[in-house]
Amino acid sequence: MDKKTGPAADPLIGRTLGGCEILERIGEGGMGTVYLCRQLSLDRRVVAKILHGDLIRREEFVKRFLREAQAAAKVSHPNIVQVLDHGQDGDLHYILMEYVDGVSVKDMIERRGAIPLDQVVRIGADAARGLSAAHRSGIVHRDVKPANLMLTSDGIVKLADFGIAKPLGEDVEEITQTNFLVGTVQYMSPEQCEGKDIDGRADLYSLGITFYQMLTGRRPFEGRSTVDLMRQHLHDPPPPVERYIGKVPAEISRILSRMLAKNPEERYADGDALVADLESFQRRRSQAGAAATREVESMRDAATVANIAQTEVDAPSSGAVPGRRARPWGALAVVLLFTLAGAGYAYLHLHGKLPWKKNGGGQPPNGRRPDPVGPIQGGNGAGTNGAGNGGTPEPPTKDAGELARLASDDLDSGNLGAALSAARKGRREHPDDARFTELLPRIASRIREGMVQVEGGKAILGDERDPASSPRWEADVKEFWIDRYEVTNTDFERYRLSTGAPAPPGWEEGEVPSGREKHPVTQVTFEEAKAFAAWAGKRLPTEVEWEKAARGPDDRLWPWGTTFIASKANTMQAGRSDTLPVDALPGSETPCGAEQMIGNVWEWTSSAYAPYPGATPGKVVFRDGLLVARGGAYTLFARPETANVPTVSSRMGVVPGHRSKSLGFRCVWSGEDSR
Repeated sequence: MDKKTGPAADPLIGRTLGGCEILERIGEGGMGTVYLCRQLSLDRRVVAKILHGDLIRREEFVKRFLREAQAAAKVSHPNIVQVLDHGQDGDLHYILMEYVDGVSVKDMIERRGAIPLDQVVRIGADAARGLSAAHRSGIVHRDVKPANLMLTSDGIVKLADFGIAKPLGEDVEEITQTNFLVGTVQYMSPEQCEGKDIDGRADLYSLGITFYQMLTGRRPFEGRSTVDLMRQHLHDPPPPVERYIGKVPAEISRILSRMLAKNPEERYADGDALVADLESFQRRRSQAGAAATREVESMRDAATVANIAQTEVDAPSSGAVPGRRARPWGALAVVLLFTLAGAGYAYLHLHGKLPWKKNGGGQPPNGRRPDPVGPIQGGNGAGTNGAGNGGTPEPPTKDAGELARLASDDLDSGNLGAALSAARKGRREHPDDARFTELLPRIASRIREGMVQVEGGKAILGDERDPASSPRWEADVKEFWIDRYEVTNTDFERYRLSTGAPAPPGWEEGEVPSGREKHPVTQVTFEEAKAFAAWAGKRLPTEVEWEKAARGPDDRLWPWGTTFIASKANTMQAGRSDTLPVDALPGSETPCGAEQMIGNVWEWTSSAYAPYPGATPGKVVFRDGLLVARGGAYTLFARPETANVPTVSSRMGVVPGHRSKSLGFRCVWSGEDSR
């Protein structure tokens, strides 16, 4: 629940009520005040709703308050905030409820505007499940709206304020019938507006209004008065959602139209029917996504360097690293990456030498040479620009207290990118407010959990015997931190539940495959990896940062030294044909402590696949629009006798929208990213 600072002089703070110590005031509604409490017997957090003092002398309100609490307590369902107890202590009438650690959908909409479709569908389905359970128990909520839908830190939706009526307030949003509030007019069904008897289908209409608002960021009906809003519910069709967000799937339009039917007989008969349609849509969407990204991945005997043209390389120069065997580059296979016309995905295909005609001495066709060091800017391969949150939008302008609350709530829920964005905005706009000075180090500390430090200084880059990675050169790198492990399926699932991002192809029913929780997440595009990094308050590494972390301060070719050791890298040489858990090879550590930076999966970087400074024209043709992946993968067959193994310098060019079972990522963070 949203935490709001209550008056310091609240006499109830510190008092014990129903076996619960009152800790702080966190909200206020039409009928009562909401407090965070600690249940002494179980040492857990609960919520107490206490009836307003000016209502306790009105018997009808007291009866209504307690009657609805008794009814709601009979419904036990994962998608409903559980009523634990109710009672009276002197003049105080209270209801004890489950504490929900999360945010309301109302807050989500206020912060983000429109919510991603996949998350809208999941929220809608969870809410419908909760409503269905209540309706089977004979309870109609009557006030379904974004403020009463709570999203926990685990991504579960819970319906709050179940069936508790509120008195008429001064706000024109609320109306009454025989002195009792029966809903919030913006979300009220036509039959409620007419004062007719209602059933569960009225709740489904209100959920439809909420569904519309989640999709578009705005309600379908807005009016200057209660009467105007009621008229629209009764007679006006809602504006098409396409007016605000562009085209949506036809099935979603059909589901929404049925939820918002004026006639209850034309709506879903119950929540279960709505859930069935939403789940059907999710299945088809997941299957379509998997079908659209099926790929060929037979990378046996593949080279560690992936080019898109025939490679013609002279003998190694005299500047080769001592003690290394020359590589027979002419015998190496090369990997062709191409984008299937109209399909938006890439295939990996093996060839020997390709009959590819070089142009203009190896220059890109348009003469541009992208920066090989920095991140890509713009286009569908846009990378971060070094901002710590990787593009997380700042919250709308708010006062210092609200920004501090947003940052604190996001920190508690693990949405570190949003927490960082709110705290930075707060410090910039309110430089004298000590809350932001205190929050930023806490956020930075959380971001660095699971990361290892890479000292700044000179980075040695490249490999003279690798045409795509030559010549060797040096760059100055500032201190940064890098994930110890590749991002796992479990990591990505937490992000997905928090943001509503779609599951990668291969996750049946959107769930992490059993037994693969600690394996690296794969089949994610560059943009999806970048979005995860932003959510985590991090960014994707440049390839200079990646090689600095993998190589360390000296001239080694592999993280552990100058000799390839098959047991320290997950490649086919070790007899493996699948990814490993990210912590399965402790002997693979780099000098900074990162693990499995060679093998397991290729890793996205934010850098363009381009010639290194001083590269000899004509040796390699670089195509515009590709990004660099680093590290090699389990699909590579390492041949030490030919030195055909991935090293810390190996580069592969990848289409930004590509998905592959052998492509994942890890993130980096810089101290300046949190300033």
